[in-house]
Amino acid sequence: MPLMYLVAIISIAIGGIYAGDAQREVAQAELSEAKNIKGGLMVYATAVASFRAANNGFVGEAPDGALTLPSWFRKDPRLRNRVAPGLSYVYFESSAGELIDLNPFFHSNSTRFAVVRNGAAVSMLLGSVLGPTPGIPEGSIVYAL
Repeated sequence: MPLMYLVAIISIAIGGIYAGDAQREVAQAELSEAKNIKGGLMVYATAVASFRAANNGFVGEAPDGALTLPSWFRKDPRLRNRVAPGLSYVYFESSAGELIDLNPFFHSNSTRFAVVRNGAAVSMLLGSVLGPTPGIPEGSIVYAL
């Protein structure tokens, strides 16, 4: 009988170790996804900023074919842009709820990341309004340029 208790305790302990490893792997995968999404966003944002500088007065969505993007770059299909004189946004067309797990990563790294609320970009870090967002869907995560 004592041997059965010992085997049961060891089994529970081993199960707990494996469960902890699985949770760490999920957290690491989420962080990696956030870094990849943010990295792609920054490459795209740089190209949009160059387009805006070269096309003063342009208003609307800059066509991807007109952007100078590296050959290795593969754009996330949810990633869009909006250009206006003096200000442009790169944003995820999906609602912020779909990317809610990524918010802490964006939030902690820049005052330029925002969520669209009532037609304005509200900074995730400062809570202040960065500017109006015409044509960008409510709840989108944006990067202001």
